[in-house]
Amino acid sequence: MRRKSSTAIKYILAGFVICVFVWRIYHQTLTSVTGYDPMLVAEVVVDGGTLSSPRQTTKLHINYHDAGATHSGNFTTWITVNSWLTGKKLIAQGFISYAVRYGKEPFPVVWVDEKTCWITFTNYQGDKYEKRLVKLD
Repeated sequence: MRRKSSTAIKYILAGFVICVFVWRIYHQTLTSVTGYDPMLVAEVVVDGGTLSSPRQTTKLHINYHDAGATHSGNFTTWITVNSWLTGKKLIAQGFISYAVRYGKEPFPVVWVDEKTCWITFTNYQGDKYEKRLVKLD
């Protein structure tokens, strides 16, 4: 009887470890924060690099939705931060101009302190700008 319960406990623990592992992997993906189909994200999302705070304690990760020749207008942009425990966290989303997307202009971020910044987004057509205050934590 003892051997059967020991085997059952091992299977339960193994199942728990597998579930935690899968949860952790999923929360490290951009799909977990954008809600887009994973295949769409894999095909048309471009890594835009990272931005660091003035003292390098905070990194913002930039991702652009770039559908190539079918794209018209400005680029949907997701800004995330990574946590080793909880994975990616979406902190801002909006449209960025062609010039910023292709590096002709710097990314429009102004740091207030290590955990606060202003990010300037545009609308889809690019004729209006909106500054958003982003607070981390």
